[in-house]
Amino acid sequence: MKVSYAMQTFSQSVADAFETGITDLNCLLLQNSEVTVEFICVINKLFDALNSSNRLRKFSKAPLSLKNFREWQTFFEAAYHYINRLKMSSGKLLTEVSAGNFHLSVYSH
Repeated sequence: MKVSYAMQTFSQSVADAFETGITDLNCLLLQNSEVTVEFICVINKLFDALNSSNRLRKFSKAPLSLKNFREWQTFFEAAYHYINRLKMSSGKLLTEVSAGNFHLSVYSH
């Protein structure tokens, strides 16, 4: 899978579309999908943080630096704990599941 397709899927626009369907349109297909919106937002912000390079950008689009480290540290810690609590439908933690050559590992110092 191309990274660009994955990042388009986990974008703020997709999260916003879900929220519109949930709150404004009362779409039954999106009932109870608030956790999906949260997941998309976390992955989107992680990607923005790790993919940013333009020093003129602000907030989550700005590159990581000593200047904004404290702001990002709080988010990274929250994202780390969020990802480590994700579970499969079987109840098994996502970080404990291996699928073929794919294995999700999250480390923190």
